[in-house]
Amino acid sequence: MKKPDIPANEPTRIAALCGLSILDTPSEERFDRITRIAQRHFAVPIALISLIDSGRQWFKSRQGLDAAETPRDVSFCGHAILSDDIFYIPDALADSRFADNPLVTGAPHVRFYAGAPLHSPEGERIGSLCVIDHLPREFSRAELSVLRDLADCVEEELSRSNLRQFALTLHDQEQRIRALFDTIVDGIVVINAKGHIQTLNPAAETLFGYPPEEVQGQNIKMLMPEPYAHEHDGYLHNYLTTGTRKVIGIGREVIGKRKDGSTFPMELAVSEMEVGGERMFTGIVRDITGRKRAEDTLQTVTALRQAILDSANFSIISTDTEGIIQSFNRGAERMLGYVATEMVGRCTPAIFHDMDEIVKSAKELSRELDQVIEPGFEVFTAKARQGMPDEREWTYIRKNGARIPVLLSITPVRGSDGNINGFLGIASDITERKKMERMKSEFISTVSHELRTPLTSIRGALGLVLGKAVGEFPEKARHMLEMAERNSERLTILINDILDLEKIEAGRLEFDFRIVDLVALAKRALEDNDGYARKHQVRLVLNQHVKEALVRADEHRLLQVFANLISNAVKYSPKNGEVTVSVVAQDDCFRIAVRDHGTGIPEEFRSRIFQRFAQADSSDTREKGGTGLGLSIAKAIVELHEGKISYDSEAGVGTVFCVDLPARHV
Repeated sequence: MKKPDIPANEPTRIAALCGLSILDTPSEERFDRITRIAQRHFAVPIALISLIDSGRQWFKSRQGLDAAETPRDVSFCGHAILSDDIFYIPDALADSRFADNPLVTGAPHVRFYAGAPLHSPEGERIGSLCVIDHLPREFSRAELSVLRDLADCVEEELSRSNLRQFALTLHDQEQRIRALFDTIVDGIVVINAKGHIQTLNPAAETLFGYPPEEVQGQNIKMLMPEPYAHEHDGYLHNYLTTGTRKVIGIGREVIGKRKDGSTFPMELAVSEMEVGGERMFTGIVRDITGRKRAEDTLQTVTALRQAILDSANFSIISTDTEGIIQSFNRGAERMLGYVATEMVGRCTPAIFHDMDEIVKSAKELSRELDQVIEPGFEVFTAKARQGMPDEREWTYIRKNGARIPVLLSITPVRGSDGNINGFLGIASDITERKKMERMKSEFISTVSHELRTPLTSIRGALGLVLGKAVGEFPEKARHMLEMAERNSERLTILINDILDLEKIEAGRLEFDFRIVDLVALAKRALEDNDGYARKHQVRLVLNQHVKEALVRADEHRLLQVFANLISNAVKYSPKNGEVTVSVVAQDDCFRIAVRDHGTGIPEEFRSRIFQRFAQADSSDTREKGGTGLGLSIAKAIVELHEGKISYDSEAGVGTVFCVDLPARHV
């Protein structure tokens, strides 16, 4: 048995067959009529309209055969589509190609076969009209011609199927276009080459206020005020004669006129088309009254905002998320000496920042936020990205190289979706403030030094008098002398704290760094402060969680931190209370924790607890003693040790202050 060859154009042929959308469809009388005529005319038991799919032959119409399809590789029709000639086998048993074919040796016992190829509308051979007999027989040329004529009738029906499908598709598309035309919110007006209105959609009717019958056939000029109406015919004539476009295109803003004579701004897009050989033009119009009003409002607001920005005596600079400058106000130009055109879209703020400050700030932020902050644009935005306030002092470098101290505040700029799409930096020149602070520091330093010497003499004299004159003074006089001594001690502490702060601010606070053991230091701190605790009837307890805790530190300065935290805890502990000092290991650092069981830190005081002269209550200064500088000094000392100080407090339960210092291994 010889299997039918696969045509060279098989993909195209299959595509043409599928394009008819006829495979596996129900039987149709228009095709069955042809196979019945063929069956009767040729007096054969079987007549078929066979279509050759990729792996089968499927019968659109069949007379005398029950099977709806058979495999392609045993089909006679598979051979018939290989040529435009009628495929004619007088006796299949006598033909070596088919003698052992199962359709010959078994049902339906094909002995005689004649098949006329069927063509798709594109000319591809897709199947055949065939007649089959169980006995061998001969066909005359006239009979073969009739078979061809009947096959041509089948092809006409196939073409009609294609046309019917095309008509249905066209109708569906027309319905879709009509629905779109009728429901689109933009107005659509169609005119001919003479400028006469052919049709307009409901949106255009509403927009211009005309019913269709009042505008159809009228010149489009009726929908335009002067000078547009006068100019329109000239534009159209000029385009038709020269091809020069003045109206055709999109994005053109013009003025429309309604039936009541009122006008409105509209956006016009015009395109050309050809319908039945006639040139037509479609205009899509959109009322942009709201948009123009919004644009005018936006322009006014923008102008006002720009005027405010330009008049502000601050540097106001915005950037995108990558740091590229997007706006640069007049205040920034005056402060930095650059003009906006030099900066916007070209530079980042790094151009006028001190790189050493950026590197230093990156290290400080890395410790503060407990994450790696690279020395770049992220230094300015790390806090803002996390929703934290960020106001710090920086040094701006002017275009001429001059340096200016500024206070810079960074704020994220968010879009309507809530995502950050940029940052705003507002900087004020604090040159005068820094000058005043410097003068104040110098004054404080001078006064403090001038006070320390006579104060030392006063304390010494009071001590001598009180020590040697036991029983020589009346009780009231002794009480006054003791009060003078206590106040002189407090004044000495205040002067020392002020001097320490002044040294910290000036960067002159001296440190003697070496490897020290926090456990041993904690024991010593408890011994040094035990007398103070006993005086307040408070116990000091050491919780030692590690045998040794080595850090690189200045022993004297850390004892100062210990003394401050312990004395605060003692002052705010109840009588017969307990203050615990713990040293524990945490990851790559050691933590000192000082816990009391007092009333806790008031909520309203927590935001300024590390500020200078901060007291939870103004009455605390007298009642508890202290300068209000201790925690500020402790924080500065800890941070200069590359450490971090924090606290946790609960009303009625107590407070714990924690100091984390980097561990060092010998």
